[in-house]
Amino acid sequence: MYLSDRYKFIFIHIPKNSGTAFYKNLSHPLKLKNLLFRHAKLTDFSDEDIERYRNYKIVCIVRNPYTRLISHYRYRKLKSINPPTFEMEKYFKHGIWQNSLAQYTYIKHHAFKKQEILKFENINSDIKNFLKKYDIDMHDYPKNEVNNFFGNYDYKDYMTPGFIEWVKIHCQKDFELYGYSKDPKDIEI
Repeated sequence: MYLSDRYKFIFIHIPKNSGTAFYKNLSHPLKLKNLLFRHAKLTDFSDEDIERYRNYKIVCIVRNPYTRLISHYRYRKLKSINPPTFEMEKYFKHGIWQNSLAQYTYIKHHAFKKQEILKFENINSDIKNFLKKYDIDMHDYPKNEVNNFFGNYDYKDYMTPGFIEWVKIHCQKDFELYGYSKDPKDIEI
């Protein structure tokens, strides 16, 4: 979670949604500083924090639930000290990542009414439009750096029927709130 007192917003870093690239590339122009911890949710705020920041806008990047969870699994397999030793479908079904699963839980809070949702799939245009509001010019957001973190891969290789059904059930609100199709054929990369 990052704070911009200058521009009066809080960036919620939802895991596997380009939050690290956002911070790395925009922390200087937006005067961002750390607030709480990197993947904090608004529900982690104390009453004092809520009162202090209630008029700030909440900004986050969301991502198609299928590609987000595949990205998480690949990250854990390739980067983790304790990588999963079982297939992706079992990894999620056994609740390993339940606490951070639904994206909406990061930004859901009754005290914060102003939100700006950026989409991973449209990151270049969404970031440009976001920065225009603050009169900051940035030529291109480095999406290639984000997408190719662990090399190119075909997400379809991970789309088993069991995984698809599990994601449809456990990420239902993310599909609804952020306008993603539950049909994996509609995935945009």
